[in-house]
Amino acid sequence: MSNDTPRAVRDLEAFRQTRRLAELGQARAQYNLGLMLANGVGVAKSTKEALNWYRKAADKGHPPAQYILGTKYLNAQGVPLDIPQGFAWLIKAAERGHAKALFRLGQLLSVSQERMAFLCFSKAAEKGVLEAQLMVAAHYAEHAQGLAEDASFTWYQSAAERGVPFAQYVLGN
Repeated sequence: MSNDTPRAVRDLEAFRQTRRLAELGQARAQYNLGLMLANGVGVAKSTKEALNWYRKAADKGHPPAQYILGTKYLNAQGVPLDIPQGFAWLIKAAERGHAKALFRLGQLLSVSQERMAFLCFSKAAEKGVLEAQLMVAAHYAEHAQGLAEDASFTWYQSAAERGVPFAQYVLGN
């Protein structure tokens, strides 16, 4: 299709192609189909159908689908609130290295499980999640002694180089 084809026509064709692949069992296509249904790309929005496709992809071990399902259960978005189910999906995604799942678990655990939360934040920071880099830098700055000072500087510098004003401010003082 050319660029002068109307967007609605391109979206519909993309939806049809993605659905074909999803029905063949491709996890990434199942996840993408869920996104298309959730956002009304090429088809009317359908939260219920989107969730069904996310689950199919998640059951096949697709980390982004596992992350989305986890957040849906934790926030009661289209499904009943189910904290254990939400945590279970986030943990599955985190175990497969999904950066946002690691960060979200860190947030959720930070009150009751500080050491586990810091581990999640650290792994998310290593994967490039800016918010996690700031949390790790702040943690090291709070416990600044020797190597912790160096680690704090390193994480603030990484975030500052990626354009985070707060990190640039901290380094400027």
